Order: sequence, then structure tokens, then C-alpha cells
Amino acid sequence: MSVRAKQKDRIFYQLSYSDANHYTDKMSKWFGRYLDELGIKSKRKVFHSFRHTVKPELRDAGVGQEYQNAICGWEGQDTGERTYGSNFKINVLYNELCKLKYPFLDENLKKIRERQITPRLALQYRLYPNVDRTPDFAKKKKEV
Repeated sequence: MSVRAKQKDRIFYQLSYSDANHYTDKMSKWFGRYLDELGIKSKRKVFHSFRHTVKPELRDAGVGQEYQNAICGWEGQDTGERTYGSNFKINVLYNELCKLKYPFLDENLKKIRERQITPRLALQYRLYPNVDRTPDFAKKKKEV
């Protein structure tokens, strides 16, 4: 059932609001724990960093300013854009996002997709739950 059919005003309507981080509170906390697991300790690397990282990438990929603002959740720069230009169709924004190229990410996602969980692997997970199954490309390299 669609968000519209459920009469919701947000796509991720299940997220609860927090004064500290608005609707991203739980996601931000999860992402912080995930970074800890990866050994990333920088206070400058937070969930919100994605918005600031993608902005120059969108610009360099030739995505127009109005689409950049819509994708990143920023208001337009002038009254006309803020008032009339903020409701892009999702397929238009999708096409703009497809202009982004992250070769290193594409390669890692390909490796993840190749690790499909077979029934045999699912059984191994149940029998040996404490085995480290981190893919080789995601493991920290040991210093020699």
C-alpha cells in the first residue's frame, strides 16, 4: 500500500520525531554504532555527513542546483523556487541521482550481492552464530 493510500505525509512515516535530531535520531544512533564497529572514530563522520558529501558530487555530475536542493532537503534560493519548484516527481529525482558515479562503491556492492544467503549458509549461521563472517573487503587490514 502506498504512502498516499495510507494518508501519511512522509515517506518514512514510521520514524518518530526527536527534538535533538528530528526524524533521524534512531538512524543517526544506529549509524554511529555501525561506524564504531568499522573502527571509524572521527566525530566529523556522522549520518548527516552524507548530505555534505553528496552535494559536491551532485554538482560535479552535472545535476542542477534545484535538483541538488530537492535531493538534499534544502530550500531553494529564491522565492519562485521555494514556492513553486520544490515538488519534483520522484522519477525526475531518480534520473538525477543516477548521474552519480561511485566506482569504488559499485565494486563493493557487487561483492555484497554475490554473497547471497543459501539454505546451507543460513544453517551455518544458526549452528555457528559467533563466527566472524565479515567479507574480506570490509575487514581492517592488519599492520605488518
